[in-house]
Amino acid sequence: MEGAKRRRWRRTRARARLARNRVYALPGGRTIFKVAIAILGGLIVALGLVLVPLPGPGWAIVFGGLAIWAIEFAWAARLLDWVRRQVRAFTRMMKKLHWSLRAAFSLAVVAVLLSIAWLWLKHRYGFDTLAQFWEYITTH
Repeated sequence: MEGAKRRRWRRTRARARLARNRVYALPGGRTIFKVAIAILGGLIVALGLVLVPLPGPGWAIVFGGLAIWAIEFAWAARLLDWVRRQVRAFTRMMKKLHWSLRAAFSLAVVAVLLSIAWLWLKHRYGFDTLAQFWEYITTH
């Protein structure tokens, strides 16, 4: 199964390279492609940055936009490589920890995310969800 995925990925990359080379062959194609990549990556990065404070995949969207920029811009490719190295180092460090510490860290992350979601709901919609939930539980 792994070999089939690898072949499919290689085929997809070859098709993307072929499409890029066809655009490059057009008059002004290289510039058009670079501008299109800059705009598309910029829009996706901007969307991700707007979503970062909210619960959800904000940073993943930012890194997706960075990956799009990395198609054409060397500085974005270097930054993306640095991010990948940091994530791998963090993953290796977490794997070395005892399972109980990993579980505690995971619970702390979930607690922070739930707190952010609760604060966002409270300030966005002007009601305290926990107080309403507790009132409902105690009266029914």
